[in-house]
Amino acid sequence: MQVRAHLKNYRMSPRKVRLVADTVRGLEVEKAVGQLDYDLRHCAPVIKKLVESARANAVHNFDHSGKNLIITDIQVGEGPTLKRFRARAYGRAARILKRTSCITVILSDESDQPDQKEVVKPKQDTKKAQAPKKETVKPTAIEKKATKSTQDDLTKIEGIGPKIAQTLTEAGVETFTKLAQKKPEEIAELITEVRGIHHTDTWPKQAQLAHDGKWEELEKWQDELDGGKISS
Repeated sequence: MQVRAHLKNYRMSPRKVRLVADTVRGLEVEKAVGQLDYDLRHCAPVIKKLVESARANAVHNFDHSGKNLIITDIQVGEGPTLKRFRARAYGRAARILKRTSCITVILSDESDQPDQKEVVKPKQDTKKAQAPKKETVKPTAIEKKATKSTQDDLTKIEGIGPKIAQTLTEAGVETFTKLAQKKPEEIAELITEVRGIHHTDTWPKQAQLAHDGKWEELEKWQDELDGGKISS
């Protein structure tokens, strides 16, 4: 046996009504009514009256005692939306949407509910076959040096930008050591495709200082440089 009660076009948005409806779904009618008595939200008395109306339908239409009834489902749908307007600045009008809700309460007898037997899950073996551990071989000092990145940041050289650094790297000059071994004329030939005027005279010496880790001396010298050339 299923008993229904409907309420149409209730002046509240479905989103707000569902917050209250979700709290009583699946409860007995007596417990749901008692819970709704202490609910301070605006739609709680309305849902309470609807639940009591559904219980009255069960008593008068199905000769039910009114006891042991459960709220098996309570649905809240959207009703027609009232459109209103309010005045805003510069002679404009803003739309106001006044939502409505359609609420349906479904009650059923506890005797109609299927017996919910506890499903005993088989115990899973906590002892799982442990996979053999892979032997981890620690890399030697030589292997660590080999795996270390062999590319230096060439942009730390005064006068070398990202494009020039990329061009030199593609040409095989990716470290300070290789740059220090190049002559200024050879470097100029490698970066001929890069636009602009480039002074490569000081680049090998700067790369040598960077390779030796003399950063303080390199910074002092770079303060006197202008685009890789000593300013006059």
